Amino acid sequence: MGNLTQELRIIILDINQLQASFARIEPHKEAFAAQFYTTLLENYPALRPFFVNVDLKRQQSSLLATLLALLNETSRGDELRAIFQKLGQRHADRQIRAEHYPAFGQTLLDTMAFYDPQWTPELRAAWASTLDQCVRFMMESYHPEATVYRVQVSRARR
Repeated sequence: MGNLTQELRIIILDINQLQASFARIEPHKEAFAAQFYTTLLENYPALRPFFVNVDLKRQQSSLLATLLALLNETSRGDELRAIFQKLGQRHADRQIRAEHYPAFGQTLLDTMAFYDPQWTPELRAAWASTLDQCVRFMMESYHPEATVYRVQVSRARR
């Protein structure tokens, strides 16, 4: 467990920075989550089949809860891994594959940039690294040999 926690701390860089970013987004959390899914489905129509018969309000709440878990469980690496492996299994059950995650990550980062008035390229890189690790954990539960997932950090929108 010690090595995993140390790896997470290196990858996540400064959890306080991410927590501060989310704290700036949180007062607008409902609008943030709604905009995220609206943008995701508009920009990536191929993902729409994954949301058939999905309650988007519940999905928005789930997104927010997952982000909070990520920020609160980071110091406990094994618990964080378990959370994201369980989420990964749910995604596997819906046939969500590795190639679908970059669209999610890109849209999430762009939406965070819109709602965080103190957004910087460094903050984008920190969130992207964190998302990368979480997706790796998710994929461990159904596609352990998939080790490549990268959110494009260079596309810094505001």
